Amino acid sequence: MRTNHYLDFLQQLKSSRSESEAVLSDPVCKQVLDEIALAERNKQRLTVSMVMRLRHIASPATLHRKLDLLVQAELVHATFEGGNKRTKYMALTESGHKYFQRLSMLIESIKLTHSV
Repeated sequence: MRTNHYLDFLQQLKSSRSESEAVLSDPVCKQVLDEIALAERNKQRLTVSMVMRLRHIASPATLHRKLDLLVQAELVHATFEGGNKRTKYMALTESGHKYFQRLSMLIESIKLTHSV
């Protein structure tokens, strides 16, 4: 049987998930976290309102609940810019950054394992 790198990756990811990352077994939470990380990578920041408009993922009420779960899991946090305390920008926490770094390292290790 041929090796499936993606399934190997999923298996390793599942076995290495920390307690705070258990929330990411919820696909909507994972998608919201991905959107926040991608925006950060592109030097953009999503506001809470922008997250609520990601209707291709879920309803605004569901998105808000999932965002709260990500905050409780300490994967993201709300920040403010300047004197404006009404607009919350979502950003990855240190734990959120470590999660994506670990994903990257898992992908690299699978590539190395299967290139030999």
